[in-house]
Amino acid sequence: MLENLKAFLLQEIIVEALFTSIESIILELPPLLQLLLGIFGMLGVIKLFMFIVDFIEDRREGKK
Repeated sequence: MLENLKAFLLQEIIVEALFTSIESIILELPPLLQLLLGIFGMLGVIKLFMFIVDFIEDRREGKK
């Protein structure tokens, strides 16, 4: 039980450090590049969501 808690806390620290690093990189960019990065990032998230939904629909229909 204690090992699981240690592993969870370590994972949480790593994720937090990763988010902090990404945030510092993005904040150093000029505002227009931040805007473009946000737009393309959002398009990527939407595209990923569409791919996942399409994959699930294909699995339900029996296609591979």
